[in-house]
Amino acid sequence: MKRRSALRPVEVTWHDCTTHEEWRDRGDAETLRPVRCTTVGYLVKRSNRWVTLAGHNMPEDEQVGSVHTIPMKWVTTIRRLR
Repeated sequence: MKRRSALRPVEVTWHDCTTHEEWRDRGDAETLRPVRCTTVGYLVKRSNRWVTLAGHNMPEDEQVGSVHTIPMKWVTTIRRLR
């Protein structure tokens, strides 16, 4: 079986939704905004629709764990790490 190339570490900055389950005043709810997030992981896949990162990587077994898939519309930056 052909081995795949090594996964590269990246830092992704993106916006996520904000949720609040408790009752609140409508005026207060109107002030809520999405939050800025930063996720660091191994770049598994990048397309024009989403980016997939893994928090854990076992290269010898080609397995990954703690996988996040983020819509590209939510992503503001992707920065390659050394």
